[in-house]
Amino acid sequence: MKVLSRNKGLKTVSIGKKFDWADLNIISPSPFSWMGYVKNADFIFTCMYHGLLFSIKFNKQFAMFLIPERENKCLDFLKRIDLTSRVVRKVEDMNIVFGSQIDYSPINDFLKRERKISVSFLLSSLDSGQNIH
Repeated sequence: MKVLSRNKGLKTVSIGKKFDWADLNIISPSPFSWMGYVKNADFIFTCMYHGLLFSIKFNKQFAMFLIPERENKCLDFLKRIDLTSRVVRKVEDMNIVFGSQIDYSPINDFLKRERKISVSFLLSSLDSGQNIH
């Protein structure tokens, strides 16, 4: 990771855990600070579900290292948006993922449709709940 980031002229930032290879370690950022790091990153390497979701929300290039505790949840979402190619199983795969670009157009369209369905469900649930006395 360190060699790859150096070759690309990028600084490595680890959030939530200290790593010797990181240029900067942020152990306990505020939620807004954490989001700022994600939003302003050139590339995100994560093993966390929220790292995955916010990478996608901010249309970031990313790689996902799957750990057993989160594999089902993360892999299910990656399959739904057709991004299983972003999964890294070994360090050597980072060059491949780092060198490829995500086209966010179909993903953003999918998320827009899903948001519409969710909002509709919530509004109808709220409306039906008002009739209960």
